Amino acid sequence: MLTYENASKKPEEFQSLTGLSVEEFDQLYLEVEQRYPAAEDRRLDRPNRRRRRGAGHKFRHTVRNRLLLTLTWLRVYPSYRVLGLLFNLDKSNVCRNLKIMLPLVQQVTDQALPDLETDSGEDDLEAILAKFPGLRAIVDATEQRTRRPKDNAVQEAYYSGKKKAHTIKTQVVVNQEGRPCHVSDSVPGSQHDLTLERQSQVNEKLPPQVKMMGDKGYQGLQNDNAKRTVELPTRKPRGQELTDEQKTANRALAVTRIVVEHVLAHIKIFQVLYQVYRHSRGAYNRIFRVVVGLVCRHIDRRLAAASPQ
Repeated sequence: MLTYENASKKPEEFQSLTGLSVEEFDQLYLEVEQRYPAAEDRRLDRPNRRRRRGAGHKFRHTVRNRLLLTLTWLRVYPSYRVLGLLFNLDKSNVCRNLKIMLPLVQQVTDQALPDLETDSGEDDLEAILAKFPGLRAIVDATEQRTRRPKDNAVQEAYYSGKKKAHTIKTQVVVNQEGRPCHVSDSVPGSQHDLTLERQSQVNEKLPPQVKMMGDKGYQGLQNDNAKRTVELPTRKPRGQELTDEQKTANRALAVTRIVVEHVLAHIKIFQVLYQVYRHSRGAYNRIFRVVVGLVCRHIDRRLAAASPQ
């Protein structure tokens, strides 16, 4: 049976299994453990609970091992039956554990995903620079395949002509260091990137001093930003070629913009956001935010280690 005690003895395998180092997992566990009693009180005292408090079977695993189960599901994305085989649980108990632990993990990881606005006001340049080094916010949208919805109208909404598949789309904003600063709601894959950006109100939330940068899917974004610099690649006109200057400018933008691609690649190390998503679409955005929060914590740890003492 897979447990923290035996898995943590092999640090490299542990990171492949959970997406976190043993030290990162231990820190996450301490913060989850602090919140667990209050969450358990709410669960046991809910109005629609039929059993009295204390009745029913106890959890087979400790909170630490249930956190390990949750991260294994996020990182490897096995079926509930396979996960149950690893942790000596049946399929229904795996589902119950995830239902309890994922909101707890989100409570912790949401703290690593701050709002776009600065707390000190838009005129505090020092605070803005602390959140947006280089004064750039790079926006991009990512799509993940999902199972074809049964309802015809719903499946049409989720069909992405770009991917030629049914997908869910989510927008991420990162700063120039590659640190995620914002995650949008998740929407059906047919929605255009620019429409999603407008719905997420990133333009209204960002301090005006911060430049916005996007790919060719955000053409028209500059029309929404009279007081903000928007950097977009130049699209090749139909039947014409770009000038050498335009090609050079596009390459320079691509070099800066590549950090968002690196972040998305890091996010998709967690297989729950890479494989065909096969669970409730209503829970998708919560799962996406949990994974981005875990990535944020890892980036913060790396930046702290690299900064001069």
